[in-house]
Amino acid sequence: MKCDIKEDYKVRQGIYDELFFEDNSPRKTTAGILDTLKKLGNDEVERRRKLLNYSQYYQAIIKSDNEENCGLDSIPLCFADEEWAVIEKGLAQRAKLYDLIAKDIYGEQNLIKDGIIPTFSVYANPNFLQMLWTGKNQEQSFVNLMSTDIVRRFDGKLIAVNDKFQIPEGLGNALENRISTARAYPELFHDLYVTRLRHFFENFRQTTLSGNTDSDGSTVLLASEPNRNRRSEDAILARYLKLHLVENDDLSVRGFKVYLKTLTGLQKVETILRRVEDGMCDPLELRIDSGEGAVGLISAVRNGNVKVVNSLGTSILESPIIRAFLPDIAAYFLKEDLILEPVKTFWLGDEKARNTVLAEPDKYMFYKSFNDKFAQIYGKMTMTAQLALVEKILKEPENYTAEEYVKTSTTPYIQNDKYLQGDAHFRFFASYTQNECSVMPGGLGWVTDENGKKTVDKDIWVLTGKNIKNLPERNRQNEYIPLTRAGGDLPSRAADNLFKLGKNLEKAEILARIARGISRHLSDDCFNDDEDQISSLFKALDGDFFVNNEYENNLWNFVMKKSEAEGLQAVFKEIRFIAVQLRDRISEDTWQFIKSFGENSLPDGKNAASMLPYLQRILSDAAAFEGLTSEGMTRGHGWRFLELGRRIERGILTLKMIKNMLENKTKDEVSVLSAFLEAGDGSLTYFRRYGAKLYPAPAVDLLLCDESNPHSVAYQAANIEKIVNELPKSVNHNFFKPLDKEILKLLSQLRLADVYSLMQDDNGKRKALIKYCSDRITEFENISELLSKEYLNHAPQKSVRAAMATEV
Repeated sequence: MKCDIKEDYKVRQGIYDELFFEDNSPRKTTAGILDTLKKLGNDEVERRRKLLNYSQYYQAIIKSDNEENCGLDSIPLCFADEEWAVIEKGLAQRAKLYDLIAKDIYGEQNLIKDGIIPTFSVYANPNFLQMLWTGKNQEQSFVNLMSTDIVRRFDGKLIAVNDKFQIPEGLGNALENRISTARAYPELFHDLYVTRLRHFFENFRQTTLSGNTDSDGSTVLLASEPNRNRRSEDAILARYLKLHLVENDDLSVRGFKVYLKTLTGLQKVETILRRVEDGMCDPLELRIDSGEGAVGLISAVRNGNVKVVNSLGTSILESPIIRAFLPDIAAYFLKEDLILEPVKTFWLGDEKARNTVLAEPDKYMFYKSFNDKFAQIYGKMTMTAQLALVEKILKEPENYTAEEYVKTSTTPYIQNDKYLQGDAHFRFFASYTQNECSVMPGGLGWVTDENGKKTVDKDIWVLTGKNIKNLPERNRQNEYIPLTRAGGDLPSRAADNLFKLGKNLEKAEILARIARGISRHLSDDCFNDDEDQISSLFKALDGDFFVNNEYENNLWNFVMKKSEAEGLQAVFKEIRFIAVQLRDRISEDTWQFIKSFGENSLPDGKNAASMLPYLQRILSDAAAFEGLTSEGMTRGHGWRFLELGRRIERGILTLKMIKNMLENKTKDEVSVLSAFLEAGDGSLTYFRRYGAKLYPAPAVDLLLCDESNPHSVAYQAANIEKIVNELPKSVNHNFFKPLDKEILKLLSQLRLADVYSLMQDDNGKRKALIKYCSDRITEFENISELLSKEYLNHAPQKSVRAAMATEV
């Protein structure tokens, strides 16, 4: 990639460019960046770009809901200190104004009474939550966190085009972008005195999220569903703000109070940073099909028992119809003009505005009055679509708004090793309380191509030109903090995800080990002599992968085919997916390792020899992860559930391997037993104990009943018993619970097993072994279900009432 941008990039005349003047000379804010890139040279710039995109790999783990995920561009968008001061002041003004609007809409409604906004804009608005009207403490802020989208006109003037309050998306991505660019270009970051983001997040956490009046209450981040694109961002924010990341099933409303389900019971929640839309927050009073909210949350809010950030009801502020009256509202409440010029917006229910817009519709983009997600750009529509739109507007003009279509400034971006020109977009963030507004010094930038499609993300830098010392932190040294150890405050959802992660990691290791054995035999010169062992190893995979003796093709399908539901790639995908849900729970080292699990050193061919290094790398990575968790995780309940998942999965898969490989007595028993020990990683131990001759009973005993062998079924059962005994116990626990009984039953059966009887055959079929393994598999599965029932789901406590519809 070329380090000199000007070789490929030319500024369009008459259009403001973020990096260059019209004569292609660099602007003051970007001259230092361009000089540094030139000094680094082409090879180094390309290496840094690859490093930057690798650090952004998390974006590809979960695909976007409505667009392709984009990489992060190497060149940031920069603002000088003087221009930033105006933006910062304008954002603070908008936060204050929108907070006043929300308080009025859910309070006295003077804007309607005095004719500033039409009645239609509130009472016909589906985003108006009538159940909250006059039900909120007006001393508290409605707007706690907001984002504002800004573009620069072709003449260089900044225009505010949109504001978001329910879920200001991009905040976590902006933080991750900053970390990535700072690591990829440390000299740039320090030499240009880029303003840090840390103080914004610290201030938000201390002023907005830590103002709990109840010392026993906790602060949580209510995340979206796991398959939503913004879930990655939810996890980033929860980790950085040091919050519990919870889902709807983690919360329970009892007696108009919100509780977090943990392993030891219910813990009161004082503050919720919500990352779900208004309508999805409470299935009881809002959308009954919501899968993201907590039943009875609104009743808890109305009773003042929980603080929600941002407050419920802010979705009405995002309606395009509100933007149409924003200048008038600013004059009404603040007695001043807006500092950041708003995009020209018209409500077409007003006849004068409608005539103005329809006289020159090519200049506008059209929205539904209460929905800004689907813009119709008149100039880019077909004539038939244009006529249909005008007809709808004339028929129901009050349901439409029109906004000026702004031609934005341009900026270069890298694509396919070339510098292209695209339109620049900026998103900034502000947190607001009754006393102050804090604006994040930077934000999320992105570039769109000529078709309006997003191409890349960009970091946004505010250049101060001087070194800013760290702001003083609050003095908390004299505060009394109760000491604790890793205990039962682990949310049930986190425990469940750790349990699933352990199961999938163990499954990946076992399947990769079997696949590696197949690959070795196929790559060996003595292939014909190994055919019985290869077919036996395919049976150990417990799937329909052995078809028509096409050994290498079958192996490749199992290892690499992403559409194969029982293959390795499906397991890797699940591991990475669960890792995103646990982003707030796992260490940075573990995250960097696990986010690309199964993606490194991909084979360069379909033959067995090509797949062998890849499978070896997977096993090395699995061992490395085990080492990270062994040395890096405290022995709390999170580690215990991770271990339980691993032990249960290994027990089940080993039993299936024993049953599938040894269910039939074959003529060449030696080859089958050799493959069996290889799949169970027990060959060395067996030969050390019993010599070179292979016998069925000792081989089965090694992988089934030997508690000293970490790969045996009995070892897994013994460790499950030990770990379960360290989990929290219920009150008045005087008798064996179903879980304890099932573990004791499993252990007893393994310790009493007679492997010689199990290996007896009946007309070539080992029926006793098949039944024995099937019964033990059922017991492992029962243990898994009982663990979920006892620790990952909670029934109401006797002293706490559940919120009922009649109470709301």
